[in-house]
Amino acid sequence: MYKVFVWTVAVIGALGLSACFKKDTCPAIEYTNPTAAELESLAQFVAELDEDAVFDPRGFYYRIVKEGTANKPGICSDIFSNWECTNGDNVIYYQSGTDNLRRVFDLSHQPYVWRMAFPMVGMGGEIIVYAPPSLQKGYNLTKAAMHIESTASKDANVVYKLSLIRYN
Repeated sequence: MYKVFVWTVAVIGALGLSACFKKDTCPAIEYTNPTAAELESLAQFVAELDEDAVFDPRGFYYRIVKEGTANKPGICSDIFSNWECTNGDNVIYYQSGTDNLRRVFDLSHQPYVWRMAFPMVGMGGEIIVYAPPSLQKGYNLTKAAMHIESTASKDANVVYKLSLIRYN
């Protein structure tokens, strides 16, 4: 009887632990690569704003402001973060708010470029991302952290300032 009890507890514990990690094993990000025209426009946009930005072959530029910890989120992690989206010229399209208004969101419901950029920094990290229009898509309209009704043009390059506070 004791052995049955121990095995039952062990199996239930293993199933419980596997459920904790199941979320980070989601499908890869499927997106359309930016067009040559988008990449050329983005390169000019970034050249005017940030000479230290690095090109990522997935189609965006970035600069890591602060690495953060060695622990990095997966593309389906729950993120606790601050963010800001601008036109690169001090016009803010949308933002998470002040430090008291950080938001928690499921990264798998966010724009493609967020799913690519957040895993590049650890907890406490900050990254600036320069994104073309095609990589700003892919979010779930009902679950996206950003304001869908923003004034950002759907055909413009944008700058995201992303700060990762923590993730689950």
